[in-house]
Amino acid sequence: MNACRARGPWRRVLAPALAAALATAAAAPATLAQTGGGPIRLLPPADRPPPSAGDPAPVFAPPPATPPRTEGETPPRRPSVFGPDVQVRPLAEVDPSSAGLIYPQNGGFPPDLWLGSSLATVQPLLARLPPSRSPAAQLMAQRLLTSAAEVPEGSQDGPSFLETRIERALALGRLGEVEGLSRLAGRLSDSLGIRQAAIAGRFLTGATEQACAGVAELVLSVTDEETLKANAYCRAMGGDRAGAELSAALLREQGVADKGFFSLLAAQNDRAAKLEGVDTRSALHLAMLRTARRPIAAEYVEAATPGGLWSLAELQAGPPALMLLAAEKAMGLGVLLPQDLARAYGVITFSPADLGNAANAAKALGDARGNALLFQAATSSLAAGQRLELINAGYRAFAASHGRVHAARLYGDPMRSVPPAREFAWAAQNAVRILLLAGDLVGARAWHNLLFQAAEGDRRGAALTAALLQLADTEAPFRPQSWLEDWLAVREQAGGREERDAQAALLLTLLDALGYDVPTDLWQRLYARAPAPAGEAPASPLLLRGLASAADAGRLGETVLFALLVLGEEGPAKLDGTGLAAVIDGLRKVGLERDARPLALEAALARGL
Repeated sequence: MNACRARGPWRRVLAPALAAALATAAAAPATLAQTGGGPIRLLPPADRPPPSAGDPAPVFAPPPATPPRTEGETPPRRPSVFGPDVQVRPLAEVDPSSAGLIYPQNGGFPPDLWLGSSLATVQPLLARLPPSRSPAAQLMAQRLLTSAAEVPEGSQDGPSFLETRIERALALGRLGEVEGLSRLAGRLSDSLGIRQAAIAGRFLTGATEQACAGVAELVLSVTDEETLKANAYCRAMGGDRAGAELSAALLREQGVADKGFFSLLAAQNDRAAKLEGVDTRSALHLAMLRTARRPIAAEYVEAATPGGLWSLAELQAGPPALMLLAAEKAMGLGVLLPQDLARAYGVITFSPADLGNAANAAKALGDARGNALLFQAATSSLAAGQRLELINAGYRAFAASHGRVHAARLYGDPMRSVPPAREFAWAAQNAVRILLLAGDLVGARAWHNLLFQAAEGDRRGAALTAALLQLADTEAPFRPQSWLEDWLAVREQAGGREERDAQAALLLTLLDALGYDVPTDLWQRLYARAPAPAGEAPASPLLLRGLASAADAGRLGETVLFALLVLGEEGPAKLDGTGLAAVIDGLRKVGLERDARPLALEAALARGL
């Protein structure tokens, strides 16, 4: 990440999030609310269940005060119901880096997440954690960063472990978590990296007054370029035009050549000022663009980071098509929920004629507005059969530009509104795919059963959806004789040989990685015509070795971290079979099968199974 200072996150920040979370994040542990595989949101205190008597104390709680002892003094002995040999010692100071927003009882990993791991190994890897287009990987990364857990063992020479977690949360667009974790920093709250991350997050979510309050404190001790630029902007926002102009003049004298900053600063008070060099990777630039009330441009959306996409979609003004495109991209990166995108679609106005002929009108629009039109029509009060046709059309259109996985998540709620009926058997395969990715296993089973019944016992008709249900359902018994041969037979009748063999190899690999005993003869049939990988991203041998080592030793957090790095930005959609098998098998070894199965399902759907 480029920045003026080694850990300054403003210049090349990756960070969207939910502005409402800034007002709700507090020192108390948060509760996770998740919908449809999207980002986890922090519930406000009023919505959190009261702690039970057995709930563990927060790991970031300050230690109790104890009287000082002279060096070598023996700790006092007290009577104990457990016997005379029990000693009571003062608690050691709790490391603020173990602070977290979630716990096992509300979605977090256990407190011994990093047991057996070395800080020297984990921290540099955590600092590389990339944004992901995989909903399952997004969820795992968020839990990894926000779970309260003891810090890995090892000495601390550079930034604290908490600082690294906060900066990664910022990079992944989790601004609610950035704010919440920053408030738990305790004695680490003076850390430059933590303070800059908190300020950047507030700029991105429109909390300009809070961000500028942080800048006013920071500029008293830090005079790097980014802080001075933020200070000049905040002076302008506070009505101190003379101070802002003086700060800008000083920056120019120092050789600062940020054209975007200077043009945006001029635009705060001059509507005619021309903008040039705006960098949507900068939280400061995005805040200045918003307060200058300038519309967004296409290049802003194309260059934006996850944080920029959220800000452009939620807080900026601009052409509807561009704002919708920003919202679509933001959902793909996990910083908007499908419901948020549906809300954005809902505010666009279309004529009754377009809504009545949505399929053709959407093709004519050909951009995010076309997706919005299809979604509005699919969620209207039309008859169930008509809605189902529009759901399938909208699913295909969205999948063409954003992938099947995210298309299925978007259309999960509309699909739930259509009951499985015999006359809709033609749509059953898509219904199963959509509902599985939307997290509705019960609904997916109902459509699968409809497909089987409509085929009057022809198992081949339901073989394709049976494979997906097997990947998704942890409780389903594995009876390959009931569907796997039929699946292979169906695939042999459709598509070219290379595609058929590649999909068969993928399915068997996923089943094997999930621990199923795939019949030997099926492997042998594929060995003879082993398909060459097409368009797959090879996994790093070094990361695969690290993943295997961590999983074999049962190091939970390290296994999750290596798995996320192997998956990379594209996630399971494009990872090669070796990498997929290693990730799924590694997660299963440390007891995370429920995290592994969604990855297998995403891989299958993304490649057309």
